[in-house]
Amino acid sequence: YFCVGKPAVFIRGVQCLCAWFLVACAALLTVLLEEDTYKFTPQVPSDPRQTLRLFSGTSTQMLRRASQYAKSSEGAARIAGVNGKSSRPGLGGIENQKKALLIKPPFFNGDSQTFLSALAYEQLFRLISFFQAVSLTSLIVCFFNSPPQTLIEGVLYALSWCEWPVMLFFVVPVLMRRLTFRNSIEGKKDVRTMRQVAGEGNRGLIRDFVVLVRLMGLGQRSHELEAHHDPHHDRASIIAKVDEHNATFELKSQSEQLEIWNIYAVWDVDNDGEVILPEVVQTFQTMGFDKQIAEQSATNLLRLVDEDGTNIFTWRKVKALAVMAQSVKPTDSLDADMTAFFDLVDINGDGKVTAKEMTLAMRRMRIGLQTEDIANLLYEHFREAKLAVTREEFCEWTRAMSSPVVVA
Repeated sequence: YFCVGKPAVFIRGVQCLCAWFLVACAALLTVLLEEDTYKFTPQVPSDPRQTLRLFSGTSTQMLRRASQYAKSSEGAARIAGVNGKSSRPGLGGIENQKKALLIKPPFFNGDSQTFLSALAYEQLFRLISFFQAVSLTSLIVCFFNSPPQTLIEGVLYALSWCEWPVMLFFVVPVLMRRLTFRNSIEGKKDVRTMRQVAGEGNRGLIRDFVVLVRLMGLGQRSHELEAHHDPHHDRASIIAKVDEHNATFELKSQSEQLEIWNIYAVWDVDNDGEVILPEVVQTFQTMGFDKQIAEQSATNLLRLVDEDGTNIFTWRKVKALAVMAQSVKPTDSLDADMTAFFDLVDINGDGKVTAKEMTLAMRRMRIGLQTEDIANLLYEHFREAKLAVTREEFCEWTRAMSSPVVVA
């Protein structure tokens, strides 16, 4: 209202000033948001080479490989030569220095003072958006009421309109991105969804373990079957079975296929698409099985799918084995396999397995579950707190864990 009765050039100047003042306010808000977000962010090493080292070897496959091969000097040397480590460029000697760690975010290390809360940032953003709409409306109304008459008025009017694309395409995207990140840290976390996703991740790790146990059991059962009846176990029949089981594998969900691939990636230590027999034997030994039993089971598995006679496990052969392990009498065979594994885990032989004993068994295979994760999964299934389960309960629980659950 203070512009009423003022000259047109004065009104154009006020419009231009207000428009660019909004840009300045929004830019200031982005700077403050960046400073506050920094306080919530772990500080990485200043040397990017140290940052690379933070994540070196942290994949599930590498951790499990380490659990299998790093127990001897020969195995440790083999691990050091995989994943391109022998051929990729070095890090300029930084690998010989002490490995840097992430530094705790300042907000959680005593410096908890921020410029504004997430709610205040959100309200200020809404206020700026409101005044931006008012500014654009005034420009349109003023043009129809009194178009620019002089050069100065035209220049001021054009500068006022130039603010709009700057705000829309440069300032607002940055502000929204930082505000979203800040909200996700401080207040607007969907805890229920986070727990669902974490729970499904844990169930996926259990399914990995179940698949390994079932493969071990398949090797033991196939030896018994072939000893009694399999006179036509020739190359042609093996090829036909592998083709059939690969077709069945392709019908599985993407998550189920990925779980099998993760197991194969652990075995394929040299990343050459070929897995030799000792690598599979080593996995079974890591699980706790006797070396002789592990060797016999792995040999039987290879015999079932060795369509080309190379004595090598390929991805195609492992896919067939995964289907075979779950195809014949799934409930009975699963219970038998899990009963055998239960006896290995039951260290004190009291007929019960505690959550801690299961955690130790998982850790041997580098399956990253804590005791509380196991306890939570047991509670979700039995609907009561259980720190130990019997043999029958263990089989029932693993049957339930074997079925993928879709997170809504």
